[in-house]
Amino acid sequence: GGSSSSPWGINSTGQVVGTAGSSSGSQAYVWSSGTGMVPIGSGKAVGIDDSGQVTGTSSGQVFLWTSGAGMVTILSGSAVGIDALGEIAGSSAGHAFLWSSATGKTDLGVLPGASSSSANAVSSNGLVVGLSGTGTFLWSPGVGMQTIPIWTPNGVNGNGDVIGHHGDIPQLYTSATGLTNLPFLGTGTWALPVAIGDSGVIVGEAGSTP
Repeated sequence: GGSSSSPWGINSTGQVVGTAGSSSGSQAYVWSSGTGMVPIGSGKAVGIDDSGQVTGTSSGQVFLWTSGAGMVTILSGSAVGIDALGEIAGSSAGHAFLWSSATGKTDLGVLPGASSSSANAVSSNGLVVGLSGTGTFLWSPGVGMQTIPIWTPNGVNGNGDVIGHHGDIPQLYTSATGLTNLPFLGTGTWALPVAIGDSGVIVGEAGSTP
């Protein structure tokens, strides 16, 4: 049995994926109200689409798990999420990527003057945010990688709205309003937004520093 667990992703049907500690190491899992927590293999599951496909990282390899095929390694690197089309975003060989079963790995490139990039999050429609050199990027199909002013990006929605943080300060970037520092919760002194929905709802953590 395990002594701890951490959720990392959820789909619109309420299935949750994450990592649970066990005597044999970290185990990726899928949870639903009908089945409870079901282990799917060693590693960390970070995302699940509405068809139940799961992605994550195991021993330095990005995997795709399905109920039919089980856990299948697709490339070296780490995954950050999966979109509604089953495309997986992550980082491999020093570059951010987007992978699909139809096209394989698409290298998302780097910002001007940078030599590397890493993906932090992917939206339901395949927009990717991450870091490249000393800058932050938003990548979209047909447009490519663009610099955005948010400090550290944590999430992106289908409209291209990005949430993140600069130290303890939560931030929101939209193409319409630019960069906004968000308020703390009550009398709190720090906040960390971790995800944003297509409707603009933001979830995260907040608290006070003693």
